[in-house]
Amino acid sequence: MNRTSEEGKDTMKALRLAATTITLVFLSVVLNVPAHAQFTSGLTGTVTDQTGAAISGAKIIVTNQDTHVSRYTTTADNGDFRITSLPGAMYTVEVQQVGFKTWVQQDLQLESNQVKSLYPTLVLPSETVTVDVTAELAAVEADKANTSREISESLVHGAPLLGRNVYTSMIELAPGVTGSGLPAGGALGSGSANNDSFEQEAGYQLNAAGQRQENNQYDVDGSIAVSASRDGVVNLSPEPDFIQAVRISGATIDASKGRYSGAYVQVFTKPGTNEIHASLSEFHTDNALTSRTEFQYCPPGSTGCRAIPAFRRNEFGGTLGGTIIKNKLFAFGGVFFLRSSNATTQVATVETPQFAQFVEQNFPNNLSSTFFKQAPPGATSTTGIVTVGQLQATHPGFYPESPAFQNNPNLPAFGTATFPQSLPHNAYQWHVRLDYNLNESKDRFFFDWFRTYSDQLQSDPRPIYRVKVPNNGFFAKLDWTHAFSPRLLNDAGFTWIDADGSNPGTAHNQSLPNVSISGVAGFSQWGPAGWVHQNYSWHDVLTWTHGSHTISAGGDIDRHHDDDGFTSPLLRPGFGFNNLLDFAQDQPFSQSGPAIQVSNSALASDLYQILRWLYGGAFLQDDWKVTHRFTLNLGIRYDYFGHWGTYYNSHTPFPFFTLGSGSDFASQVASGAMSVRGGKNAYVTNNRPQGWGPRIGFAWDIFGDGKTSLRGGYGLFFNNVADGSWSFPARANPPNWANPSFSALSPTHPFTYVLGDSTGTVWPIPPGITFQTNAAGGIVGLPVQTSGLVSNLDQPRTHVFMLSLQRDLGHGLTAEADYNGSHCKNLYVQTDVNRFPGDLILNKGSQTRLNHNFGPIIFGRTIGIADGHYGTLMLSKRFTHSWQLRGIYTFGKATDDSSSNDNGTNNGEAIFNPLDVPFQHGRADYNVARRFTIDSVVEVPAGLFKNGFAKSVLGGWRMSNIVVLQSGLPFSVYTAAPFNPVLDSNGNVVGLQPGSGDFNADGYAYDLPNAAPAGAVHTGNRNNFLTGFASASAFPTPALGQEGKVGRNTLTGPGLANVNTELGKVVKWERFSVEFRADIFNLFNRVNLVNPVSDLRSSLFGKSTGQNVPRAFQFGLHLDF
Repeated sequence: MNRTSEEGKDTMKALRLAATTITLVFLSVVLNVPAHAQFTSGLTGTVTDQTGAAISGAKIIVTNQDTHVSRYTTTADNGDFRITSLPGAMYTVEVQQVGFKTWVQQDLQLESNQVKSLYPTLVLPSETVTVDVTAELAAVEADKANTSREISESLVHGAPLLGRNVYTSMIELAPGVTGSGLPAGGALGSGSANNDSFEQEAGYQLNAAGQRQENNQYDVDGSIAVSASRDGVVNLSPEPDFIQAVRISGATIDASKGRYSGAYVQVFTKPGTNEIHASLSEFHTDNALTSRTEFQYCPPGSTGCRAIPAFRRNEFGGTLGGTIIKNKLFAFGGVFFLRSSNATTQVATVETPQFAQFVEQNFPNNLSSTFFKQAPPGATSTTGIVTVGQLQATHPGFYPESPAFQNNPNLPAFGTATFPQSLPHNAYQWHVRLDYNLNESKDRFFFDWFRTYSDQLQSDPRPIYRVKVPNNGFFAKLDWTHAFSPRLLNDAGFTWIDADGSNPGTAHNQSLPNVSISGVAGFSQWGPAGWVHQNYSWHDVLTWTHGSHTISAGGDIDRHHDDDGFTSPLLRPGFGFNNLLDFAQDQPFSQSGPAIQVSNSALASDLYQILRWLYGGAFLQDDWKVTHRFTLNLGIRYDYFGHWGTYYNSHTPFPFFTLGSGSDFASQVASGAMSVRGGKNAYVTNNRPQGWGPRIGFAWDIFGDGKTSLRGGYGLFFNNVADGSWSFPARANPPNWANPSFSALSPTHPFTYVLGDSTGTVWPIPPGITFQTNAAGGIVGLPVQTSGLVSNLDQPRTHVFMLSLQRDLGHGLTAEADYNGSHCKNLYVQTDVNRFPGDLILNKGSQTRLNHNFGPIIFGRTIGIADGHYGTLMLSKRFTHSWQLRGIYTFGKATDDSSSNDNGTNNGEAIFNPLDVPFQHGRADYNVARRFTIDSVVEVPAGLFKNGFAKSVLGGWRMSNIVVLQSGLPFSVYTAAPFNPVLDSNGNVVGLQPGSGDFNADGYAYDLPNAAPAGAVHTGNRNNFLTGFASASAFPTPALGQEGKVGRNTLTGPGLANVNTELGKVVKWERFSVEFRADIFNLFNRVNLVNPVSDLRSSLFGKSTGQNVPRAFQFGLHLDF
């Protein structure tokens, strides 16, 4: 039988096997999250002779120099070749053909997830058998349409890493992205807000082409590691000593990528090699090595004060890697520990000691007196003191003030205090990786395991609420790659990610309800409660290289489990107060909770949320080398999001608010009712959102010499919305359960403002509740909060555009100009929709709402719009002659209606008017107009010196720098004060009291004032944000019932300018090397303030109350052998 026939049978057999495998995958319901192949790099090119004629049938052998594992293929009739599924590493390439000298190129560095072009030229035989060449790979990308960069192992090792965290320190150093990289939008309640590698649900300030942070995707060794409950949040942050490379993409036009359209962050861990390698390291910093912030100081005359709270941070551990079976089985692993405490200083407004004492003396039986005794602030207010008389004049309460306060107008009520805290934070992470190559490397098995634990004492101005929150998780992956032939291979992988945590609540004082006070730090706790998030994934891809085509077909199956035991937090009621005087008099403005069980007329029990959701994806990608110089990337992807999941409370299907009939949205809300979707299946949506996303790109080697490339592409992506967005707003919906939610504007029931029992699980139910349901599924006579989302919705989608021109300038220099754009539609927007402007005016200060059967209805719709257009100019110097550098200048604009999916990140439900969401279209919260970054490495090799002493002293030094300069982020001036009207003798609303908010009178306290007059706002320099960029009185109150005209995100906050530097000295002898290093963060100690307080009701309005990291030194010792 001839070879062609045999290969044809092998091909058909392989196709049948792959088809069967993919079919079984799609029928499986127990597997989850796309696990893209760990080995995604490759080589492509054309083999020619000295005349330029193509050589067919030439054998290409690629050998990993660390493991001696080889792969091979042969050239097609046109001389083209492609070898896929390679890990990033150093390679030797051989080209063999009868009648020609063997062509050999050594030390080819192939980056992770990158296909590079190579152009071997074979010569006729002579006396020499082989031709050794030293030419490098093409410096420009000429095969794929994308915008990206790799951060190599050497860069990771030498970089000044804040908290030893690669995400925090380096993911912002890529074209097409903006953001500081600092923690933002993570699971703050679970303690994931630290600058380190031990967090379970961490989010980072990173935006690609003007898209939401929730559109970002994080992969570890080819498997997606995004949280089940929060989009754009990563479940695993590998230690830097485990990392071989990181690739950050601002745009990826490839059909294999699905579920997220934003920044693509891929982490690749180190494999074992044929050499045994080990390392030990220790990094240390403390308060003596850290500068104080603007908010860390000792008041004049104070004794025993520490401006910076005492803290220590020690991160230590080691790695070990090598071969178990030479050239076949390799292992790598390690463990790292963190023993630390975090120093933080909060700035908050709290009651004065004089006020607390006054309340205890004059209102000894009030609950406010109990709060002041049991939960006092950790520091005394010293600045910005506001007296009782001033408070009543500027922000009067909803109720008349007591004569006790009327007679003491000069009593200091509250002021600003700083709260230095040293918060223990301990953690560990261990990791094991195995690579097994057998059957002459036709089969490759890959196993990956991470185990992480951390705990964190949370910060709070009131010490009793500082609770230690533990988290733990693991990541496990098994991957099998089988080569049916040199041109046909299949890769299949399974991944399991687990992220668990708990909040034990306060050690004592569980009997205290939650309290929020307008303008003053409240009293709040959450817990005891726990959660378990599990992600399972299967990924299968068949890749076939046929002539000038490389065709990939694959599928993804994701299954997410989210189990939350939140009974205790749902039972604890919360109360809102218009000001501190109302609080002192025990006169709440609003109440929410406790959750109740309608069927037995009692407090709810066993509120254990069980959420499951399934995703399926399939794709076909053809990378077609049309000519030697021009490649087309053609792809199509199918995304299936099912019913967005299933949702149960214990085993009871969870009901959602569903819109009714009507000609407009307001009438649909008014006629809406509760419903269970899918019966016992408990679906989240009735329909099954899905879609086809085309991808088309090109890469053109303009002159055919690998020196200049033009790349461009377009892709349509469908974005996931994780379960936190639609499950966080309400966990006890009617008619099965009820969460009372009413205020003084709808006084249907007396407030039950009293202490609970000692466990915090027994609270009084508001009296007079009938526990009868009405036709809409609400509770008769009781406004209750509920939630829902559109029952038949459109999946969020993003159109991504990119164009890139890249030129190799020689001498290791590469210049690049990129355009990255995005247009997002059907974005998830969520807020309380059961309201309308003017409600409180028409009804004489009482809130009637659109739908009288319910209180707030937190409702999600896929109606948002966002656009981003960014240009990038980049100059890179590869590491030659002991130095390298990359500079990136980015400019552009991002606009949207709302900047969050409402999954726990900033401003999730910040919608001024749900009936007119486009009204607030403006600059996105993350809009960055200009940005410039530099990362560089300079080494002084010992080989420069001949003298032994000079080699020892002057050689082996390294200096690394990361520079980030970024314009400020936008912010809005608004008020969260409640409605406080002026009434005439007939009870009609004729005006607003001083300090009143809710300008459009819809019962939702989030509104815009009018714009300040010219010259009243000063945001030109840093000092403006320290002293206050404007006074609250500068922003006029709009006409009664109207939203103000200042606009959303019309002001710009302070910019960011930061330089991180590393100085290292390496001493080597034989197989050992010791590195001494010093990392300096914020080298010039620039005060990088955060955005100011912009809530008009706050006494801190106009001032920034925090800053990013001040100058800090970190010393390290690293031993390799």
